[in-house]
Amino acid sequence: MSHSRSEDTGARTQDFTIDILVVCPKCSGCAHVQGGTRLSCPTCGLRHVRSKARLFGVGGICYEHAQALDDWYGWLSPVAMGNASCPKCGNRVEARLKKQPRQKIARLVDTIEGACATCGTANAVDIIWVPFAQPDEPRERGFGAQLFLVVETPKGTLFAFNHAHAQKLLDYISSDQRGPAAEGHEAMFAVLPGWVKAAKNRKLVEKVLATFTNNNCRQS
Repeated sequence: MSHSRSEDTGARTQDFTIDILVVCPKCSGCAHVQGGTRLSCPTCGLRHVRSKARLFGVGGICYEHAQALDDWYGWLSPVAMGNASCPKCGNRVEARLKKQPRQKIARLVDTIEGACATCGTANAVDIIWVPFAQPDEPRERGFGAQLFLVVETPKGTLFAFNHAHAQKLLDYISSDQRGPAAEGHEAMFAVLPGWVKAAKNRKLVEKVLATFTNNNCRQS
């Protein structure tokens, strides 16, 4: 599979997020997330509708500290509520923060172990679990659902949001010649991992992307 030349037009990954194919959190079939606000599964009928998309900070923490997380299926990260202080010396208490999968969290507002940053005394810290997501994870960021088009390779994780995204990547990877990279930190090809673009991995990447483009999960 080969094309003579591929030009980087500056397409962004987010240009392909209007309709994302995901694994249904209920039946494991192929579901859709549209615009980051609507999750629907044509197989089991699961449906979530949000008034607005979730927003995440650079560190992966969601700005929305919701009172319920019935429509979030990804990772959660604990955030301390207020300024916890040690009853022994009065200095700051550091919670032992560690992200967890959604299914392991029983309560949104919880208490976890912490330790005084100065004297080391064990203390309890009140926290709230909030959605956590980072761009390199094979999940969409509206509901935290796992992407449907994902393959773990010996070189790393390869994923695509939908068939159009996979085809765009395939056209680029399979080209004999590639034009200069578009400027801007959001340009899709510029932020691809080095192993994906490496010539020695071309056959592997092409093979995986071809399976994505031929997947029978229908676009809505």
